[in-house]
Amino acid sequence: MCKSIFKRAARDTLQGIGSTLGTAIRNAILVVLALLAVRWLGGWEQLSEELKWVISSLIALAVVLVGLFIFHLIRAPVLLDFEKKRNLA
Repeated sequence: MCKSIFKRAARDTLQGIGSTLGTAIRNAILVVLALLAVRWLGGWEQLSEELKWVISSLIALAVVLVGLFIFHLIRAPVLLDFEKKRNLA
């Protein structure tokens, strides 16, 4: 039951941001590749200020996503119980 609650919360969180796990992983890989390309091309010094802004934005996004996941984690047992009762009726 606990595993299904976590799955439900994760699925609802990803749906809430309009994404899927595959899309999120692909976007993270693309960001890492872009940063490696900038470093390889020698633009790391110019990117340092922008990188601070990007990292700050990613931290803020992570805080929001964790909050959204916790909200869905709290809500998931109620929704699963409601759907189970609705299917039995």
